[in-house]
Amino acid sequence: MPSVNRITGLYSGIDTEAVVKASTMQQQRQVDLLFAGRTRAEWKREQITDFNNKLRVFRESYGSVMGSESLMSRGAFNSFSVLMAENTGVSITASATARAGSYNLRVDQLAAAAAMQGGRLTERPAGLTAAEVNTAPLSSLAEAIGQNIPDAIEFSINGREFSFSSNASLKNIMDEVNRAGIGVTMAYSQTTDSVTVTAGTLGAASQLTFTDDSGFLAALGINGVTEGRDAIVYINGETEARHLAANSITLDGITMGFLRPTGENGVDYTLAADFKPAIDRIKSMVDAYNTLMKELDTAYNQKSNRDFQPLTEEQRGEMSDKEIEDWEVKAKEGLMARDRELGRLVSGMRSILSGSFGGGGTLSSIGITTGRYMINEPVQLQVDEEKLLAALQEDPERVYNIFAGPAQNGGREGLMNQLNSVMDAYVSTTRGRELQNLNNDIHNYSKRIKEQEDKLSVMSERYYLQYARLETLLGQMMNQQDQMASLFGWNNN
Repeated sequence: MPSVNRITGLYSGIDTEAVVKASTMQQQRQVDLLFAGRTRAEWKREQITDFNNKLRVFRESYGSVMGSESLMSRGAFNSFSVLMAENTGVSITASATARAGSYNLRVDQLAAAAAMQGGRLTERPAGLTAAEVNTAPLSSLAEAIGQNIPDAIEFSINGREFSFSSNASLKNIMDEVNRAGIGVTMAYSQTTDSVTVTAGTLGAASQLTFTDDSGFLAALGINGVTEGRDAIVYINGETEARHLAANSITLDGITMGFLRPTGENGVDYTLAADFKPAIDRIKSMVDAYNTLMKELDTAYNQKSNRDFQPLTEEQRGEMSDKEIEDWEVKAKEGLMARDRELGRLVSGMRSILSGSFGGGGTLSSIGITTGRYMINEPVQLQVDEEKLLAALQEDPERVYNIFAGPAQNGGREGLMNQLNSVMDAYVSTTRGRELQNLNNDIHNYSKRIKEQEDKLSVMSERYYLQYARLETLLGQMMNQQDQMASLFGWNNN
């Protein structure tokens, strides 16, 4: 690209910058129009991406089984509160398949794994230090534990033989035992200042075997095995005990955890239906739906303001950051006006609210209505909590079907299923076509901007060169005039 010294009005008095700017105004206008087109395409891409993200968040929160506020599982519509005395020695949780009622659980014995329990190793209140356990050679601990440590350590657990030297640390030995895949855990506890070897399963069938050829385990105070045992429980006044190889059991949707023996009278507890979590979730979904619909509908119906176009670099340089921000808010209005895919999304999300859903139920039958319809106004759902509570109390399964049930009895799929379908269709289409088209447009704008900027640069340089030559000629003429004046003794005064 040519470059010249830009002499500005030295002899002619012409404001060269202003003249060149005026002379290239039309070309600069072409560049500015292309910049504006690319900016609008970039803004529209951002807005579609933002809508896709908001639809994804809504779907993942309410329309997915794994969502934080999911309305896709029966458990969301049928929960229970557990009433029982505190510190009872049992824990109770209920799923959606449980039944309200009064129950009793008696725990006579907890399940335990077979174990080998060592004795206290030292007379210190805090036992061995972390360094002594993790890095110190066992031979150096003989005095601390008051036991001889054999130079060659040999023992077996569950048929697996282990060999170490006395230079190994206690942690070395425990790590190798735990990695051996023999179904045990070997650990040291500062609380008890002892080493234990525990089987990985609970119950009477849990077993441990060992040999101690070198006497190392005996030095740790391990001399035998405590056999595993089953939990012994009685449920709802049973006269025959249940023996369980676990400290919990799930029956009829109720999970009972055993924490400690309860005594011969057991623990009484009551399951009461609690529909507040369901109501809170439905209200949360309605609020999220209303917010989303208002934003989508506003974007679709919003008119653009022709007085606010994307700013040129020159305009941005004359404005503050706050002025630019306020301007661009106005300039972005109407970008999605009457967008075909957005229109389908808004129409789809609105139209599915009417009619019946899985099982034949309607939203209005459970207290959810759309309020008064206004032209060019977003649909806003309203919740009658008393009516919704009554519907849940009468038949939570029916409410579930309205939100997440399959099509049956002449009805359509549940509300969330249909919302998911409409939102997925929009996201799929915009990602597959709309955003790709915008990316292509942005690329083409950038290419054309580069071409027009190069053309503008060449044009500007040509004008500057012409004015530079003019100034040079004027300078030569004025030098000649001065020489002639000096030659003939002319006095400019």
